[in-house]
Amino acid sequence: MPRDNMARSVYPDLDGVTTSDNAPASGHTGMQHDADSDDELLSQAFNSASIADETFEPTNLPGNTDGTNGEAQQNASSFEPIVSKISELIAEYQRFDEDGFAEILAPVIIFVVGEESVQFPVKLELARRHSPVIDALFGNVIDIEVFRVDDTTVEAMRLLVYYFENAKLDVGRPDDDDYTMSPEDKKKIRDQHDINLVNLYILAGNFNMPKLQNWVIWNLDMLHDDGVPMSPATIPMVYGFKNPDKIINLKALLIHQYTWGRTWELNIGVFPTQMVFDMMSKMHSKFTKEDALENYCVDLSDYYLPMDE
Repeated sequence: MPRDNMARSVYPDLDGVTTSDNAPASGHTGMQHDADSDDELLSQAFNSASIADETFEPTNLPGNTDGTNGEAQQNASSFEPIVSKISELIAEYQRFDEDGFAEILAPVIIFVVGEESVQFPVKLELARRHSPVIDALFGNVIDIEVFRVDDTTVEAMRLLVYYFENAKLDVGRPDDDDYTMSPEDKKKIRDQHDINLVNLYILAGNFNMPKLQNWVIWNLDMLHDDGVPMSPATIPMVYGFKNPDKIINLKALLIHQYTWGRTWELNIGVFPTQMVFDMMSKMHSKFTKEDALENYCVDLSDYYLPMDE
């Protein structure tokens, strides 16, 4: 899937995004922070943000015909939107034996996500290659397996599937020199990237995919190499997570960006108390304020997870 197509598919519902032929540029990125807007966004996020829980239990296992898999197949209407995709996928990986019966050449796993049961078909071989969790659960599947994931978002799953198929991830961002899009719209897109990437980091952890988690860290750094920190909406996602040990590196990057990044116009009174303490501790680290002001930089090796080669 080409990168430009992925970028468009990741955010199909950016309502209100407008373009302007003479949108003013601001600073290095053409983006400005609205203090009132950020405060409101952060407050709303703490009150109503959907935070992906680390609880991760498959609702159906291979060969379990009495579980969710069987129920889903009986409820045909819930799978109607993807019937054509499944048919195309199967047609591509099947053959006919001498008696005219079709044989599946490549098993398929269908991830089902969200209240609307959005489905994502993937060649099982690709998913197993990148995730030891999927490999352990579905190593004996020979045709089609349906797997519901209730603790993530549709957009995070879309990015996960993209990674399964491409073994890399670069969400990109609107070009700084693209003056056809307003600074507000650029900021909105970058904020949405941040939210989706944080959810993807958690999802990748559930599937035991440290390489993908490192790709997420790389993207969050590239998105903010101008010193502007992650969206304030990500703060409650990180600090509200029930198992903080699983996202230590992600949290550390968030703290680094807010401590040493470009001056942000937020009311620190709405930050979690622990975040304030974490920032104070960061200020006394070996990375001095003078270093940060002279040249904002991040040593990504401090935030990457070890990987088994």
